[in-house]
Amino acid sequence: MSCSNLDRHHSKEILFETQEVMELQKVSIDEVLRPVDMILTDDYYVIQNDIMDNMDMFFVYDRESLRFLYSFMQRGLGPDETLAPALVQNSINNQIMIIDQANGRLLTFMLSGAGVSKVSEDLIERQDKSPLQEVYLCGDSVLIYNTIENEIQTYSLKTHQIIDSFSFRNNLKSDLGQDYNKNYDSFHFSVLGNRIGVAFRYIDKLSVGQLTEDFRIVMEEPSFMVGKKIDTRRFKQIIYYPYIELTENGFMAQFAGYELLKMQPFPLNMGKREFKFDIEVYDKTGETRKILKMEEDILRCKYDAKNHRLFTWNPLEDFDSILFYNIVI
Repeated sequence: MSCSNLDRHHSKEILFETQEVMELQKVSIDEVLRPVDMILTDDYYVIQNDIMDNMDMFFVYDRESLRFLYSFMQRGLGPDETLAPALVQNSINNQIMIIDQANGRLLTFMLSGAGVSKVSEDLIERQDKSPLQEVYLCGDSVLIYNTIENEIQTYSLKTHQIIDSFSFRNNLKSDLGQDYNKNYDSFHFSVLGNRIGVAFRYIDKLSVGQLTEDFRIVMEEPSFMVGKKIDTRRFKQIIYYPYIELTENGFMAQFAGYELLKMQPFPLNMGKREFKFDIEVYDKTGETRKILKMEEDILRCKYDAKNHRLFTWNPLEDFDSILFYNIVI
C-alpha cells in the first residue's frame, strides 16, 4: 500500500473522508519522568523513564484509573538491573519483557497491584551485537524485531536461532549511488497476532504483511519503486512516518511531513521545533478510514482499546501529566 507524496503544509487530509480534531486529556502526576517509551499490559500502563542517576527506569500505573502504583529497576550490573533497557512492545497478560541492549539479557517480570516480581532471565544470542529496534513477542517463545540494517527478523528463544530474515528491495541504492545511506530505507513496524505493519521514515509509504505459522515473514509488497528522490543534504530529508501501531480493526500511522531539521533542537534548528503530527487510521486492507488532527506536540502514541484511549507525551514540555485522547479506533 502506498500513499501519495503531498507537502506537509497541504496535509494528507484530502485523502480521508472523515476528520476528527482531538481534545487532549490530562491526569496530573507527582513523579519526575522523562519518558522514552510506554507499553500497556492487561491491567497496567508502564512508562519507561530515561536513564538518570539514582532513578528507577520503569513506572507502573493502573491502566483504568491511571493511579501511580510503583517504580522499579535502576541502571547497573546487578541481577535486576540493566545498562541499556528496551521494552518488548507487547505483553502476555501482565508480564513485561525487558531487553538489556548492552549484553542481550532478556528479563521477564510479572506486574501486580502490590509490586513486581522476576519470572525468568534468558539470553538473546546473535552474532550481530548491534541494538535491536522495535521488538515484539510472538506466541510464547519467538521474538520479531527490526535491525539497524533494516531487516525484520524472527528469533526463537527455545533454539536461540534466527528463524527468518526479510529485507525490502527498492531503487534507492542504485539511484543515489555514493550518496546512498542505509538510514534512507529505515522504517518503524508493528505486530499484532500474525499481522505486520511497516511505516517508512524517509519514504512516503506504508506496507502490510503477515507471519506464517512457522514464523516466516511475508510482506505483500517486498519490492517497490521510490518515485520521489530523497534530498541527500544534511537534515533536508522529509520525515514521513515516525510511528505505526496495529489495532484490532486495522492500523494507525503518525504522519509528520516535515524536514528533519524542523524536528531538531537548538542550535541546529533556529526556529520552532515541529512535533504536530496527524494520525492516519486505516482498515486491515490499507484503505483509509479517518484522520485524527492533533493540536498539540506529541511523540509516539499507544492505543488502549479496552478504555478507548490514545496515550502519548509531549517531547517539548516537562512530563507532569499523563496525556491521552479519548477515541475509538
